[in-house]
Amino acid sequence: MEKQIVHEETLIDRDVEVGSGLGSMINSGKFEMPSMDDIMKLIDSMKDISDEERENLKSSIMFPDAATTDKMRQQFEAANQIGPSSIDYFLFMAMVGLIALVFALFGYKLYKSLMEKEHKKQEKQKNNKKSKKIKQK
Repeated sequence: MEKQIVHEETLIDRDVEVGSGLGSMINSGKFEMPSMDDIMKLIDSMKDISDEERENLKSSIMFPDAATTDKMRQQFEAANQIGPSSIDYFLFMAMVGLIALVFALFGYKLYKSLMEKEHKKQEKQKNNKKSKKIKQK
């Protein structure tokens, strides 16, 4: 089990495969939500933001407004909707069209072959009638 230091004080256990992602950590039960103190320490350790931005970030985490929580809830619900998207419909219709095209090509070839056989049969009958007339004379 490998330990990795993140922001000087926080240790994260890395016993999950690299690249397996947060989803597998959550599903395996090895993920723990950070405490509010851990989040505040993490914000304090950010060096690239100003003190004002740091305070705004802390206040937005500690006291989120209703519009933000509603927007987050809507995004979460939209991401978790079960059902096909427009690209799924497009792919389905493309596959149905491709199958229909294959059937149409086979049907055309069959029609063409049957018509050719019928035409040859009619020519053969004509030739047989002519040869019978010639034999009768």
